[in-house]
Amino acid sequence: MNVNRLLRLAPLLSVLCLARPVHAEDTVVTDSSAIAAPSTFSGSTTAVLEWRNDNRNGDRTDDNYGDMLVRTNLLQDGGDTRMTLRIDGAGFVSRPVDVDRRNYLRMERVTLEMSRTLGRVRTQLTLGDFYAQFGSGLALSLRRVDELGLDMATRGGRLDAFFGDDRLQVTVLGGLTNSANIEATRLRFTEDPEDTLGGARIEGRFGLGTVGLHGATVRQADVPDGQPHPINTNVGADTNLSMGDFTLQLEVDGQRRDLGSAINDGHAAYANLTGQLGRTTLVFEGKHYSRFEPLFGSWPGYQENRFFYSFSPTAERIDQEVLDNTDTTGGRARADVVTNADTASSVHANVAVFRNRNTDLWFGHAYGGVDRRFASGGALLVSGGYRREWHPSDSAVSPGQLFRAIAHGELDWLTPIAQGLSIHLIAMHRSLVEQVGSRKSISHRGNSSLEFDVGERWIFLGGVDWNTQDTRDGIRTLFGFVTVRYRPSDRFFIQALAGSQRGGIRCVAGACRDFPPFSGVRLDTTVRF
Repeated sequence: MNVNRLLRLAPLLSVLCLARPVHAEDTVVTDSSAIAAPSTFSGSTTAVLEWRNDNRNGDRTDDNYGDMLVRTNLLQDGGDTRMTLRIDGAGFVSRPVDVDRRNYLRMERVTLEMSRTLGRVRTQLTLGDFYAQFGSGLALSLRRVDELGLDMATRGGRLDAFFGDDRLQVTVLGGLTNSANIEATRLRFTEDPEDTLGGARIEGRFGLGTVGLHGATVRQADVPDGQPHPINTNVGADTNLSMGDFTLQLEVDGQRRDLGSAINDGHAAYANLTGQLGRTTLVFEGKHYSRFEPLFGSWPGYQENRFFYSFSPTAERIDQEVLDNTDTTGGRARADVVTNADTASSVHANVAVFRNRNTDLWFGHAYGGVDRRFASGGALLVSGGYRREWHPSDSAVSPGQLFRAIAHGELDWLTPIAQGLSIHLIAMHRSLVEQVGSRKSISHRGNSSLEFDVGERWIFLGGVDWNTQDTRDGIRTLFGFVTVRYRPSDRFFIQALAGSQRGGIRCVAGACRDFPPFSGVRLDTTVRF
């Protein structure tokens, strides 16, 4: 939405937010009258300015240009009526012509929330852009993942109604999907997919926990002329039960993908059992997905990955590189043992085994670590593990042959060294062995940084990254950078970075993106008001 439409809508939405009814719980009683609690206004602006020089990754389309990204968030809070507004802008200098990077300023998110009580029914109506998740996210998950630059919402309406002292909740929602208009990996412009999405959920709460039924469907908007619009639908049920010291989360979903020329079905089951035995916390997590794909939408203009509107739990490390999560079975067990209750120090161990039928691979992963906390305020976290991926014994490809192995280690150490001065050291390393034809390829990647925190305002940081996975001539494998951060108050923040940082695959909860290396200078500022 452009700025002119924003300027036309803003006064109307502000009036709706301010012109709310007065309720008893919002009033302050005086000798003469009851006065409504005042509406409050707040916001923030974040700006990122960069100049990117040659990052030496063999791709000239991400070198030698400048960019400025600005995001402003505004909130008008009238108690039971709230309006939020987000304005995004981007500008580029000397941009390479082979990638669609556009200058723009537009309203990215606008939301009006109205909470009302009608008799014994409590309602919340949301108009505009909203996020949503049903259950564990298997059927529907519209959310932001800032680490990957993913930001998917629906522009339309959502109604939540609560009955019987909130023991029963009914949710219906629908609209057109709306993505952030700048893609994070290469700063490419992305048109809103505007796929038609609808969903509903009913959830009951009782003594032991909750039980829910839900469904979500998407009709893809962007298809070739004359082709039918694919419709993807997920339906399912989930429960969360409290059983003494243990809680059980269980979800089962079915899927139908109507492609016009064919209909494909899938199903999924996910379970998580967490419990406390003395000082030990146990987690057992399992999944069985059979041809259960994400809730796909249209393709973006650059045609790399479809827009998707659900996230299936992986049951793996949150940063694990997941090759495929659509046709896989397995689980993990984890134990955390508190070694010192006074400082909340602990040790943990995890073991996981999965089989993926789509890639025809087995996965085994074992890792553990020590989390040591000190009375002085310091902390030490050391962890490491080994993951092996191999072809099963009944595979047509060399039964038992290694596909990939990953050995990894992590270190996070924070210690005060004087009044108002502390040191923070973070390091991570991964060594990969991959089967490439008849030979094995070995590569290493990781990063380390040393940070000095001075008082509550200044941070000075230096770091070194490495990545030897790309063996082509002229490709950078060693990176270095320095950062200075200044925060004079909670309302203002500024940070400057100069140097280079490695790129590569970055994953969060099964969603992965391949980021190019960064080389140049960057200035980040945030102002809150």
